[in-house]
Amino acid sequence: METFNHLVVLGVCLFLAYFGYFNFLQGFGNFLQPSGTPIAVITAAIPVAGVLMALFTVERIVNGWRNGFEREGDEELGEIAEGRVNVE
Repeated sequence: METFNHLVVLGVCLFLAYFGYFNFLQGFGNFLQPSGTPIAVITAAIPVAGVLMALFTVERIVNGWRNGFEREGDEELGEIAEGRVNVE
């Protein structure tokens, strides 16, 4: 299930990177006033963020396959849910 969840996130990241790139290219036709700077300067962050999030998601998948998908603090949350730890 964790692999499926990460693959869905990876798909969204790749979607963001792919279509964000085309949005970036279209930004060269529009300019900010009064500086005349292309809007592509601002929209460049969208595909970059998509690529960086995709890399992070691939890292999470690989680490999950190698070491398991348990996160830090899961044991403590289980103890809290079972009532073995007093939460103050």
